[in-house]
Amino acid sequence: MTRDGVDGWAYFNEDCRGGLEGPRCPASMHQPVASSIPTLLISGSFDTLTSLAGAKAAAAKLSNATIIGIAGVGHAVSSQSPCAQAVVVSFLADPAAPDTSCVGALKPASFTSAGSP
Repeated sequence: MTRDGVDGWAYFNEDCRGGLEGPRCPASMHQPVASSIPTLLISGSFDTLTSLAGAKAAAAKLSNATIIGIAGVGHAVSSQSPCAQAVVVSFLADPAAPDTSCVGALKPASFTSAGSP
């Protein structure tokens, strides 16, 4: 197998095993970030990696955080949701007051199977 593609990561890890140890990071690096910088946190309702609860926990010490949950999408929220894209554009234009009005109207798609009534 080659060092590219799927095997690239495995080889990368093997190449880096041992020899790259450095000083341990300070304990403060493991603490939640505290900031007043406007911050946008977006989570998809089907996101198993970065949940809305996780976004809320991350925002606990972010005094100017805007948190939105996008219904019906998973981890790749911005690429899957025109509403999320609009919120990002709005946030970049005015970080202190992004337009999140499209979020409330979002509903996840209904799922049915062939055996559903």
